[in-house]
Order: sequence, then structure tokens, then C-alpha cells
Amino acid sequence: FNMGMTAASALLLVYCALLVPVQLSFWTSDDPCFLYPTIYFDAVADGFFLFEILVSFFVGYYDGQGNFVDSLPMIGKRYISVPTLFWLDAVTSIPVSFLELSLNQECGVGMNAADSEAYSRVRLTRVLKLIRPVKFVKLVRLVRAFQISSNLEDQLTLLGVTKNFFKLMRLFVFLFLTLHIFTCLYWRVKIDTATESATEFLAMHGVPDDNIPKIYILCFYFIF
Repeated sequence: FNMGMTAASALLLVYCALLVPVQLSFWTSDDPCFLYPTIYFDAVADGFFLFEILVSFFVGYYDGQGNFVDSLPMIGKRYISVPTLFWLDAVTSIPVSFLELSLNQECGVGMNAADSEAYSRVRLTRVLKLIRPVKFVKLVRLVRAFQISSNLEDQLTLLGVTKNFFKLMRLFVFLFLTLHIFTCLYWRVKIDTATESATEFLAMHGVPDDNIPKIYILCFYFIF
């Protein structure tokens, strides 16, 4: 069970590392009622990470002497006392998607008054501008991804998988994610500095402003 949870957590961490930069850079809209295409899967991922925190209070560990500790008080004490465990998980597991879905319920609710509806949309816009950047905090959770990869490496080494393979894979993933994040940041800077600049930039290279894959490839080219 724990190995399955670890593998699922690793896959969802990779998902967050890939999608969060795209959501905050390419999937932008001035409409406060806009929801990311992946919002419901994001909610599933957020729910999983919250569940994982709960499960971690019941998963044993090996101490410095190589003894397996399964005492719940000891497990809880260790999980809370180590900064890169509970506190990192708690901060990076803020369920932003839950808040987005909850706020989205207010869309269109205006008590049959145009001014009330306008006020509601302005309020939504302000709140979403505050909570959506919190998604970047999830990228800090990649620290846990390296811890998880080390655990999987130890387990799969017993099955005959070489450590050099894991080192090569970690290097490849690290380089790709670094390029991916900087590609998304490159486009975010473009659209935040000046709308005309981004439009002219795309027109100069013959890329339609509604073709996200081509925009991404263009930004990746300049980063690479």
C-alpha cells in the first residue's frame, strides 16, 4: 500500500511540476469565472496530497540504527518535528483548486441586480489574483520528489535496476523541468510587461496568439 501511495505521489508531483507553470503562464484570462481545463483533476490531486498527510502519521520508518519504528506516537513526533516532512507537506498542499471551485459557484449570482453581479465579479477577480499564485508553492514540493525517488531507487535496486539508470533519469527530469519552468516564466514576463510587446513578438515570428502549443515551442526555443 505504501509503495503504491509513493508511486502515485511521485506521478502527481510530476503532474504539478508540468501543469502549474502552464496554468499560471499560458492559461490566463481576465474572466473571474474562468476555470482551468484541468481543474477537476487538480482537485483530485489536492485531495490526494491532503490524504497523504493523514496516512503519513501511520507509516513506520527506520531509525539511525536500522530498527523499524511502528509506534504511532514516535511516527507522529518524527513527522511533525522534521521540517521537510509535515510542514513542507502542509504548506505545499494548500487546496487552491477547492477554493477556485468554491469561488466559481458565485459566478452569475447577483440577486437579479446588475450592480450586485458586477460587484461579485470584481470581488472574485481580486480573490483569485491572490490565491492562484499560491500554486507556485506546490513547486517547492519537488523537494519531496527527490526524497521519493531515493526511496523508489532503494526498492527497485533490489529488483536489479542499476543506480546509474536512476541518476541519469533524475538528471534528465531535472534539466527538462528547469527548461519547462523557465519557458513558462519567459512567456509570463512577456505578457506582464506589455500586451503590445507580446502581440508583436508573436506576429514577428508568425505565431497565432491563440495557439498555445506553438507559443510554448517558440518560448522554449528562446530559452534553450
